[in-house]
Amino acid sequence: MHRLLAEGLSEVQVAEALGLSVKTIGRWASPRSEGLDPTSTPGQLLPVRLAAEPLAPVPEAHPVLLTPAGHRVTGLSLEQLALLLRMLE
Repeated sequence: MHRLLAEGLSEVQVAEALGLSVKTIGRWASPRSEGLDPTSTPGQLLPVRLAAEPLAPVPEAHPVLLTPAGHRVTGLSLEQLALLLRMLE
């Protein structure tokens, strides 16, 4: 992405070339957006700290939705989860 932008392609052209949204290209091209470290440079890797704390247990009375993207939805009834899934389709 950075190479294509440096070659003079617009964010729209880069997004089309890479099969990504223009919004994604805009976020990736600007480290200041999305709360990233303002001192970082584009393409710079930032340290990540992982916590080994397990997820809080969920009462068995409520179903849990785990998506392939790693989202966890709890505290909703089965009907509410079904409605949420229909809205996301």
